[in-house]
Amino acid sequence: MLFRSLAREHAFQASTLHTGVAYQFFESQWFHPFISGGLEMVRERRRVDVLPQFTSGRDPSAPPLIPGSRGLDETRYMARPFVDAGFKWFVSESAFIRSEVTTSISGRGFAQTAWSTGVGVEF
Repeated sequence: MLFRSLAREHAFQASTLHTGVAYQFFESQWFHPFISGGLEMVRERRRVDVLPQFTSGRDPSAPPLIPGSRGLDETRYMARPFVDAGFKWFVSESAFIRSEVTTSISGRGFAQTAWSTGVGVEF
């Protein structure tokens, strides 16, 4: 029995849009923890292409053993809940550091977790 590997190229793209509500603790303080939750709309696109597989013979003009093929684009739309927690820390009267962790949940458990940190200025 002869086994051969098959080379494939996978393409995946996810686009998300969040809508939610947030609550900030300790109004007019230098440190503001917050929590939020809501709904995340997700669009996932994926495609698997089979790459041409060539024989390793001595004749370079030999046809491919397996011709390549472009897979079909699969697109899925989902809506899933998310929760978010973080803080906004003022380092001066108008400059702040903000950090948060967002987790979305699907029917199979945690779908995605993202951590973001940045700096900002309030006018």
